[in-house]
Amino acid sequence: MAESPSFSAPLQPATWPSWIAAGCLTLLSVLPAVMRNGIARVFAKLFGLLNNSNKRVFNINLQACFPDLSESERQAFYVDHLTALIQTAFLLPRYWWRVLERMPVKTLIIDKHHIDQVKASGQQAIMLTSHTVALDSGLRALAPLYPLEGIYKPFENPVLEYLVMRGRRRFGTEPHARGDGLRALLKKVSAGAVMVYLSDEDLGTDGSVFAPFFKHQKATLAMLPRLVRRSGAAVVPMYSFYDAKTDTIKVQFLPPIAGYPADDEIHSATLMNSAIEQSIALCPKQYLWKMRLFRSCPNGGISRYQQVINGDLTPEDI
Repeated sequence: MAESPSFSAPLQPATWPSWIAAGCLTLLSVLPAVMRNGIARVFAKLFGLLNNSNKRVFNINLQACFPDLSESERQAFYVDHLTALIQTAFLLPRYWWRVLERMPVKTLIIDKHHIDQVKASGQQAIMLTSHTVALDSGLRALAPLYPLEGIYKPFENPVLEYLVMRGRRRFGTEPHARGDGLRALLKKVSAGAVMVYLSDEDLGTDGSVFAPFFKHQKATLAMLPRLVRRSGAAVVPMYSFYDAKTDTIKVQFLPPIAGYPADDEIHSATLMNSAIEQSIALCPKQYLWKMRLFRSCPNGGISRYQQVINGDLTPEDI
């Protein structure tokens, strides 16, 4: 079992540059929304000029999932994504430090009845979430309404790990590091907690099946059907995004996945991936397209991204 991350602030000299960066981010977070978002747009345009591995993966994913976009449209998409990413990063220090009762972040929860009806019927709920730039902000908006439990991957940077965990725990969310036992987590779900479940990454072929995602075969974790059968929970998709025009974090629920889980793992994975696609369609530019969604190959071999870079595979053929 993995050890729980320490919750004491790391203050070693090696962490000081990270604390300085956190301090600068905190200063930016108190600016009016118009100024914050304008600065974010400038940074996004500058970073958008760089050609790094994240941008290459981002473009390969867009070419695979949105083949009708032109090169100029993909570049505009990328800058818009970076803008939203930086805008939401500017909000994070508020969750770290601000008095909870004076929290200035505005939130709007849309179609909340989808999860409330599940809970009201006496059934438990698993919240199927997607990696977006506003994921943390969305979960913090829901934490006062539901006891949230979930699994996360600890950050390598100890300062970032401390700050993110501080922000989550202040709002009542209790994350569990990957590797922690699922039995205790399922027990809390049975007692009424809502499990936050992220399953849009490609974590390799172990424990996964290949199922369609934007018409491409993707290694998809096959754990959720087992969790649903053991807990009797309904799976309710949720998507969070940032509306810069109103300076509002929006959280939108979709109807519970019908017929889930199915009789076989591939069908279940297909239903789940379809629900994730429907969620992404709500605000595609704020999804984390830099993730290596199609890393694993159905027939084995090297990463499909490396095959594209080598010229052995086109993004459309991923």
